Amino acid sequence: MTRSMKLGVVAFALALFLAGPTRAGGNEDARRIAEMADTPDLPGRLDICRSVIAGGPVPWAGIYCDGYLALAAGNEAEAKAALEQALVERSDFALGAILYGDLAAEKGRLETAVSFYNRALAAQPERIDARFALGSVLYRLGREKDPKYYSAALEAFRLVAEADPKSPNGWSHMGLVLSTMGRVADAESMYRRAIEKDPEDPFLYDGLASVYARQDKNEPAEENWRHAMALNPGYGPAVIELAALQARTGRLDQALEVLENAREAARVAPWGARIRRNLGFAYLRIGLAELARIRLEEAAQIGGDALAELGIAHLRMEANDQAGALPAFEAGAVLDSILASPFVRAWRTQLTNAASAQATPALLRVLDGLDKPRPERDGKMAAPPVPKDLRGTAATDALADFVLSGWSFADAADTKKRLEHTPADSLGDRYDTPPVPLEQVAAEYPESAEAAGLIGTVQVLVTVDEKGKVVDARQKVCDAPNMLCEAAVTAARKWTFKPATRYGQPVKSAVVVPFRFSAPGR
Repeated sequence: MTRSMKLGVVAFALALFLAGPTRAGGNEDARRIAEMADTPDLPGRLDICRSVIAGGPVPWAGIYCDGYLALAAGNEAEAKAALEQALVERSDFALGAILYGDLAAEKGRLETAVSFYNRALAAQPERIDARFALGSVLYRLGREKDPKYYSAALEAFRLVAEADPKSPNGWSHMGLVLSTMGRVADAESMYRRAIEKDPEDPFLYDGLASVYARQDKNEPAEENWRHAMALNPGYGPAVIELAALQARTGRLDQALEVLENAREAARVAPWGARIRRNLGFAYLRIGLAELARIRLEEAAQIGGDALAELGIAHLRMEANDQAGALPAFEAGAVLDSILASPFVRAWRTQLTNAASAQATPALLRVLDGLDKPRPERDGKMAAPPVPKDLRGTAATDALADFVLSGWSFADAADTKKRLEHTPADSLGDRYDTPPVPLEQVAAEYPESAEAAGLIGTVQVLVTVDEKGKVVDARQKVCDAPNMLCEAAVTAARKWTFKPATRYGQPVKSAVVVPFRFSAPGR
């Protein structure tokens, strides 16, 4: 669900729900329950229900919250009975069924979620939010269990578009379903209709690009991913997919540049971590271990990415830092035990001897399961993603290829040569268009320097903000007496620029400004 859709759902829920009939003293209970729609974490929603129960609610609110707590604990039958009791008291309480459906979907009980969303629509057929949520969970069922659910998802999103034709949401999600079904021409049409409704949403261009990529139409796919990034330079899905396309088609340099350029804009989970993690494994694959470590540690600092933790663990094992590797292995195994498996297998002997039940229980579970059949997320039996005979540092390339599936490293040697002397903090300082001076202020030649015939050249590194203003200036190279260097820096601070651009948007940049001091008459 897009942010605009989520905000619309919350406002709609509050307006519809609070407008309904309540008993005396029940409006505050209704308001608190409606707040649950805008509370992203389950503990926060449970706390709201506990506070409602503790406050002596009207009957329907107490019954409803008892059921919500029961559903969170896994008691679906009790939850369904509670919801029906609440609906007897308040027949317009579709929001309650939607919140139950959201909780069931969050717990992975998708068929149960479908039943709750349908119950919400039975209570209030006009609820677009319930229809959208129903389509979303049906789409998940199609991907995770059985493609037969796709047709029902498509119909749910069609009804969303019919009910709200000016919004892009129904159209774009029909495009998503159609693309997954392989009906790419129909999917392209739906995304184009969505873009007509909202041409400023990067999500829509990302979806259209994916449709083109499924048809191996790389040029329009790249064009649309770049358009998404022009609207939002840190839009993670477009950044990741564009880099992958370029790497698959033999443009490793460009792929790394796209990821590096997006780092500043993408600073939060999940995409900020994924961008840095992919950079880390790419650098690891081409033999730049120190640069890989920097990017992987940046990703781990953002948090939530299992592969970043596992990459750090692998690097620490390569450096014989077993004590430092164990917590990283544990963190990766906690986040995703399936992704942890090939990394753990590579160091199986060392980890078997070093892991302890007290410190690394998740890691031990992965170790214990290495020789057992492992189902993929869609229920099919999975082959090991990395050959079993690869151990330790010999597994490095295979692990990187596992993470960066489909990337080509045919020109890795040339890329390494170009990057190996580049400081990590300078990567990404490349632009579609560089900053262009608009007002150039000459350095004042100090009278004492002029009288003494002092000469020299100075290079000043200036930082230019998104508005073209110099926000920092410092000498980079000074082949002149100190007073001339200071004069050059003072002058550079007064320059103004047309800002650099990246993907069509003004960005902060750095440029070297040269000054030359020569004696009069020369």
